[in-house]
Amino acid sequence: MNWTDEELDQLFKEAANSGSFQYNNAYFKDIEAQLPVRKKRRAIFWWMGSVGSIMLIAVLYWFMANQSNSVGKIAKTTIENDSK
Repeated sequence: MNWTDEELDQLFKEAANSGSFQYNNAYFKDIEAQLPVRKKRRAIFWWMGSVGSIMLIAVLYWFMANQSNSVGKIAKTTIENDSK
């Protein structure tokens, strides 16, 4: 049986428009009861990741600030020693 594209399109359109189904809420509740319960561990990972990121940024900022102050103190000491 050879069907043209138009005939197939028409067949599917008619089937899609004429289709109906019965909705029974009890069926969905039964299926939902069978689903596995997911544990809410994602929030813990997001929280720990956020805290870790903030701590990393704080440590890097502290390290960079102390490093630039050390360089400034060394340069100041060197200039004072050279000028004597």
